[in-house]
Amino acid sequence: MTPQRPPEEAFDAILRLGGVVILATAVVVMAVRHRLVVLGRIPPLSMRARGDAGQEAGRQQP
Repeated sequence: MTPQRPPEEAFDAILRLGGVVILATAVVVMAVRHRLVVLGRIPPLSMRARGDAGQEAGRQQP
């Protein structure tokens, strides 16, 4: 901040930078997860959701 610029500009810049960091992190996480699914190291989320639902249904039945 300088005397010529109001503090709101600094806050705006910080929020924009934070948004860019969050967006970039989300893209990297999705790319890594996709690569792990392609390599067969982890199941796709659709398969995992069906597996969890089946296990829960099995627990509810006596």
